[in-house]
Amino acid sequence: MFLSTCVLTMLPGAGFAPPPTAHATTADGTLLFVAMSGTGEKPNAGFVCVWDLTKPELRAVIPGTPTNTRLLQPTADGKRFVAVGGDRWAVSKIEVYDTATKKLLHTFDGSAQYGSEVAVSLDGAWVAVRPRTDKAELKVWNTETGKRAGAVEKAAGDVAGTVAFTGAKLVVASKAAYAEFDPATGKKLDGWKTAEPAGRLFHEGAGQIAVLPNGKGMVSVAATGKRRQTYVVDLVTEKKTWFLGEASDRASAPVLSPDGRLLIVSAGNARTEGSGTYALNLDADGAPELTDAKDDNRPFWGARGDDKKVPAWREWAHDEVTGGRALPQRDWPGPLAFSPDGKRLFAGGTSGRVAVYDLEARDPKATLFVGNVTKDEVPTWHIVTGAGAVVGSPRDVEALVKSGKVKDAAKVKAALGVK
Repeated sequence: MFLSTCVLTMLPGAGFAPPPTAHATTADGTLLFVAMSGTGEKPNAGFVCVWDLTKPELRAVIPGTPTNTRLLQPTADGKRFVAVGGDRWAVSKIEVYDTATKKLLHTFDGSAQYGSEVAVSLDGAWVAVRPRTDKAELKVWNTETGKRAGAVEKAAGDVAGTVAFTGAKLVVASKAAYAEFDPATGKKLDGWKTAEPAGRLFHEGAGQIAVLPNGKGMVSVAATGKRRQTYVVDLVTEKKTWFLGEASDRASAPVLSPDGRLLIVSAGNARTEGSGTYALNLDADGAPELTDAKDDNRPFWGARGDDKKVPAWREWAHDEVTGGRALPQRDWPGPLAFSPDGKRLFAGGTSGRVAVYDLEARDPKATLFVGNVTKDEVPTWHIVTGAGAVVGSPRDVEALVKSGKVKDAAKVKAALGVK
């Protein structure tokens, strides 16, 4: 298995909260922003929790964010953050908030008849939107000023492909070509055409992409035109394209480690074949690890190439325990995000929890929990490590200490991997 099974138990005083829908850290890894979906059906029933991993503590809760936030990105200093809500096939609601004042600063129009692809730069300074339609208009905004970036819209608007960012550079990429632009000036910085196209027969949509470091390539997860909806994962570089796999019914956006050496995708049908989270190692040039083994019983696997080898996907068993009751193994996996140094992985769980994994040791180190947010009271919260150290709100800490845990901020901070 890719990572050890998580068996951190929900302890007394935890209560209930909706699951995390997206999360991301600041550039220095000190703050973790977590979006929660909220419990109502109103468009802004969600909330964002800001965790200070250096203290460690729950620093702030910002209510009134998009109910179904699927993309969250703070600025490098954490003073602002971008929240993108709406179903992946529906209208995208793009909002920019001030973290300290909790005020809505800007709202950008990401709407389109068949939905939009939205990307946010890793420094939180830029937002790019392109609808999933032919000749779709490219829109790019600066999150500080709220103004459109006309120069890059003009320069990159005629380039076909899905939008993404690598660092602060805007990327427009397809399975045929790749291009990078400076969002501030519109200047084209780099680009190439694919020497070896994917070459399959069925139609694929625009997809969601993750960019390899230094413009070496991209990973694409795209819907097909098959009668039963499937999703295809491709790794595209200038010299070669790898077909990494196909899954039925559902697939997440690809997640890449900061160094580009580890790819993670969640895929499959939770009700029938089962769903899971899968990891694949990539080398320094972006090529995937290959193996002779193949297990067609899994809901997600790669195709056998001319060399008779397949991508060496490894499954991550994302099990949890809540109050002594094991969660169904076929629950859809939650959102994933790497720490900036690539040493920790934050995995969304259930009932307001985010698990923190040590990627080198491949085991769970801690669980962050926040209770349901209301306008009238501060939510309960705690961070508990696998070794039994804990910090949290007074009520949670009291209950956790009575159950045998030890209040120790230094050990919790060490488990989170923050210096």
